[in-house]
Amino acid sequence: MTTNGIAHARSVLAKCLQATVGSDASRHVIEEFTSVEGSFRVLREAGTQRAVAVVDAIPPSESPFDEVPRDRLRAVATRLQAPYFILTNFRRVVSYRTEAVLKRLPDEQQTVGWQNASDVRTVIDAEASGMQIGITSALRQAIHWLDIDSALSPEQRVTDSSAFFSERVLTLFDDLVQCCESGPEQRDAALRLGTSILAYVLMHVRDRENLDQLSLPYGLGSAELMTDLVGAFFRQARRRGHTMLPERVDDISIVAGREGVFRMTLSDLIDFLHRFDPERLSDHELHRAVDAVLQRCARIARSSVPTIDALDLALRMASHTRGPSVASSGERRRLLEIGQTQGLASVRYLLMSNDASGEARVYARTAEDERAIVLRSSGRLGVDADVQILRETRFVRSPWSTVVVTSTDVRERHRLRLLLERLPLDADATVVLFLPISALHDERYDAVRSTLAARFAIEWLVVSDAEALAEPDTGVCFIVARHVPQVEAAHAARCVYLRRPIAAFFPSSKASRDLEQHRLRALDTFVAYLDASRQGKLNDEAVVRMIPQEFLRRHTVWEDFLVPPDVLSSIISKTLPHVRPLRQLADVSGGLRTGANDVFAPDTQQIASEDIENIYWQRVTDDGSLVDNLLLTSADEIESMLGLPHADRRLLCLPKDRTQMHGSNVLTRIERAERDGVHLRASVRHPSHWWHIPPPEAPHLVVPKQQAQRWVVALNSVSAYAADAFVCISLTQPRMAERIALWMNSTIGLFLSELMRQDAHVQSITVRDAQEFPIASDEILERIDPQAFTGLTRRRVSTLADEFGALSYDSIRPETVLRDRRKLDAFIMTELLGLSEEEQRWVYRFAYSWWSRASNIRHTANALLYELERRLRIKPLRSWYWPRIDQLPEKNRREIVLDAPAQDVTVSATMFGWQVRVAMSSRDELVIDTSTSEEAECIGLFLRLGVRAMEIPSDAILIAELLPQLRSYVELIDEHLPPMLVPFPEDMRSSVRFDIARALCSR
Repeated sequence: MTTNGIAHARSVLAKCLQATVGSDASRHVIEEFTSVEGSFRVLREAGTQRAVAVVDAIPPSESPFDEVPRDRLRAVATRLQAPYFILTNFRRVVSYRTEAVLKRLPDEQQTVGWQNASDVRTVIDAEASGMQIGITSALRQAIHWLDIDSALSPEQRVTDSSAFFSERVLTLFDDLVQCCESGPEQRDAALRLGTSILAYVLMHVRDRENLDQLSLPYGLGSAELMTDLVGAFFRQARRRGHTMLPERVDDISIVAGREGVFRMTLSDLIDFLHRFDPERLSDHELHRAVDAVLQRCARIARSSVPTIDALDLALRMASHTRGPSVASSGERRRLLEIGQTQGLASVRYLLMSNDASGEARVYARTAEDERAIVLRSSGRLGVDADVQILRETRFVRSPWSTVVVTSTDVRERHRLRLLLERLPLDADATVVLFLPISALHDERYDAVRSTLAARFAIEWLVVSDAEALAEPDTGVCFIVARHVPQVEAAHAARCVYLRRPIAAFFPSSKASRDLEQHRLRALDTFVAYLDASRQGKLNDEAVVRMIPQEFLRRHTVWEDFLVPPDVLSSIISKTLPHVRPLRQLADVSGGLRTGANDVFAPDTQQIASEDIENIYWQRVTDDGSLVDNLLLTSADEIESMLGLPHADRRLLCLPKDRTQMHGSNVLTRIERAERDGVHLRASVRHPSHWWHIPPPEAPHLVVPKQQAQRWVVALNSVSAYAADAFVCISLTQPRMAERIALWMNSTIGLFLSELMRQDAHVQSITVRDAQEFPIASDEILERIDPQAFTGLTRRRVSTLADEFGALSYDSIRPETVLRDRRKLDAFIMTELLGLSEEEQRWVYRFAYSWWSRASNIRHTANALLYELERRLRIKPLRSWYWPRIDQLPEKNRREIVLDAPAQDVTVSATMFGWQVRVAMSSRDELVIDTSTSEEAECIGLFLRLGVRAMEIPSDAILIAELLPQLRSYVELIDEHLPPMLVPFPEDMRSSVRFDIARALCSR
């Protein structure tokens, strides 16, 4: 028997089949059938002895989809009257329908399915027991699929041609990548080869006269020769104008031993594409199949591309914005597409519009972009094509009707700003932008936001919580804006936050093609539903907030308009009643300051070289054990929650009486330090006994003040001392130390600590921050079992980006969080606090966002303001006060601006009128003169609210009308707001109140 030949493969298959049916011998049996074609295995039913399938094997270097071995096995199955046959090369197990293969039906009807087996290179590899486990499992699943298929009637067998096409191509692409060397360069080279072949075949289908059919001689044995032949076809196509194809494809480095698999995969890919004939698919089916391939390639390359559902929703919103009168005017609509979508938006636009007069141009900077555009357009490129490539935008003078831009790289923000400023647009043009969510608040995007608000009217701002708008998920939102060259936009922007998956609102793009028209109608209905109310929406499906255009222009941060106001309010109401500040449970203080660590904290090498007596750097604990006086001096020495530091320094605890150290080596060290002038330093505490440091108390928990992009609170399990680089926590109940450490290290603990911070430098933990750290009640802490989370407490704590599995808070989801951390977080947030899935997602986002951006006070103020509006049914002043003020002429209005917040306000009568005395600090006082008591009272009410800028009327009639309303308004807030601020630290309440007052009184 030849090694790695067909006979060798069949012997290995016999063993695997025996193991497959061995546990199911009551249903199937395996028999051997020998003919002139060779020896085959026949799968029969145990009771009736009816032949179910004929099974055969080929070496891994041959394809189980190849027509030659397939037809050979089909002939045997026909002779035995078996309805199915199974062919495997030990990498995949493929099941066929005998009658469909005999009739030469399309591939998707011939194939029952295929299963991945084992990653073997030769038949010898398949003899390994580990590999046979995968082969046996695939065979068992294939037999199970045959049982299901045999129970179905032909009418019940649903075959999706586009899904079959995309799945086969993706399977072959995966094999190409596996055959190449590891690394992003070789991965991209393999994908470039695969997508170029796919693009060539699609172009050949559309232009058979100018392009030769891509084919390779059957049985070609050299991988290098194969790639050379493919490259020759590409070079010939480039000479005929198809510059999107690469000049060379011989830059692929194949892993040793995988040359045979590479040859088989490349040949199979080319044969399948021609045998399948993509031309028989409709435009929708072919577009969906190719899009699935490109989305998968983008996911492998970590390039974020908006989903079809997100694009369809954005384009329908743009059409809804333009209005039916303009959309049906018969004008030729021109669409420009720029960015990672690479023609996807143009194709979707043309497929949904059914407008023969429409045209689309896709900007392509590189050959890879052009190739993706060719694939998106299913090979339809030319002078008369609806979708064409645009290589230069500088020389375009004709205005555009719709512009779709996808930009997820912050480095492209300047190019995006220039594009928004200079692009020629129609009078009613719409712009659709797919941007990272951070573009709504990041200061680096300030110029982009200001340009967008100045030249356009923002119509829609959309984010999705339950389902990502792009794949892979990088936290993408989209903006739909309308060009307003001269007139001012009268209607407000609709800021939409989707709480449910998109499939809950309208059928997904993955639905059947027969539902396409129903899907488009459902899309339009959903857009109309979001736009139905002028007051916005707040329900379980979506949050829609109506924001005036002028409000967007004045505010540089747009993130708050897309954060659901009830989420943080609900989180606060569920968590704060069950926590108390750490200062009620422990003594929180800064670490030890020796003033001369170079003297009092020697490392182990210095101790050994100077032979310092161990009585001075060791001590006996309460339980009688002898431990070193470890001194933590840097946050880098703490790696895990359990402590176990890598500290190399020891603290010297020296007596006050110098005679007790007579004749010791440590005294020699002290005398040498005095000769160096250490005792004259200002940092030394006691100049008379400068060498004496009272033995400090070892804390139970330590918190590094500088966290270095990570969050860790360490349990002091080795009773180490901590220097001033740490905050030391000494608990009144030491037995709770491990539970408190788990609580503080959890994501909800990090979130609550950031919620209570006042300092803008959020990555520096101060003693004040630690004192206000919210700790769960004893009832909750007792339910936390430290033994259940030992893996988390012992491992190294990584950065927040690694712990959360995301580079920014835009793309954080519970699924990306490390498993052991998520286990702790899910137990606390779900079992102990009862937070919903949406609230848990926002806990992760807030924790990550507040870590590097101090916006917790603003978000807290928005949450409390929502509660005030919900409970008291109050409205901001812009809904009833400012409209009346704006009706007055300038001479009847008075504007007052304070430089600092008011500490005390006194209203008193004078000989000539009334005065309002405002104490802003211990020394500064502002006196405001008014002519009437009503005007003075009005000023006093605004100052009671906490605002620094106000505008009051001097018209007596209007003051008499507005003053009672303003008085009851302020009294209502003064009654209900202070109890809501009680859970927060005292030094934080004034800041939160000021933000609430500013939101209430803003125009």
